[in-house]
Order: sequence, then structure tokens, then C-alpha cells
Amino acid sequence: MANHCRLRDGIPTERAQAEMNIIFERTLKDDPNEVRNIGISVIPLKVRVNGNTRLALFVLFGAVTLLLLVGCSNVANLVLARGVGRDREIALRVSLGATRARLLRQLLVENTLLSLLGGLSESC
Repeated sequence: MANHCRLRDGIPTERAQAEMNIIFERTLKDDPNEVRNIGISVIPLKVRVNGNTRLALFVLFGAVTLLLLVGCSNVANLVLARGVGRDREIALRVSLGATRARLLRQLLVENTLLSLLGGLSESC
């Protein structure tokens, strides 16, 4: 049977463990036959609830990051492949009177939209 108590804020685990050991020794002196094969340990709640999941969470974080990088590189390759084939289109737009600012704005809007859609498709 386990009893759970909450420590007051600011009390270190080591101090609480030392005090619990003193209380336990006093209990053993009062009635050594009643208390057998048990011990007292003070465990922080974070350790009790989470256990040793820190390594697993780091591995999961690394896998998710790697997957995101693969998705970003796929979108970047699509943008580069489209950009290589657009030389004639951009030359035609310049010859029709489009300014550099207008071309830059068009390419920026297209690439931003493509990036947002690529990011949404990776997150779903």
C-alpha cells in the first residue's frame, strides 16, 4: 500500500528523504514487528508520472524533425525545378513591360502559396 504526499514548494527531495528516513527509524524502534520488508522513498512527481521517457521523446523529436526536413527539401526541389523552366516566361513578361518589382512580387506570392500548401500537406 503506497501513501502519497505532496511536498511543500522549495523543499528539496534529498531533505524530504532524510526526514522520512528518520521517521521510519523511529517507527521501527517503537514496534519492529509491525513494519517489515518495506521502505520509504521520496520520488518527484515528474519522475513518477513520466518515468524514463526523456530518451524516447528526444528520439521522437528527431524523427519528426527529419520528416519535416525531407518535406521541406521536396518543396524546395519543386520550386527549383519550376524556376529552371520559366526562363522563357519571364523573358516574355519583361518584353511585355513587366517591371522587376512586379516579377519579384509574382514569384514571391507563388512561392509563398506553394510553401504554405506544402507545409499544410506535410502536417496532415
